[in-house]
Amino acid sequence: MTHLAVAYLGMLVAIALWTWTVTKRSRRLDERLKAMERAVESAGSVEKTLAESE
Repeated sequence: MTHLAVAYLGMLVAIALWTWTVTKRSRRLDERLKAMERAVESAGSVEKTLAESE
């Protein structure tokens, strides 16, 4: 019975670590996407400004 309880707790810890890892990667990916969107918007406004000045 003790082995089963230890295995169950180990499984819960493994699932918690996996969930934390996936959440952390998702947040990091979201931050990178937002940074890329800002960079693209910034580049678009620079191109628009250059086109207007010509």
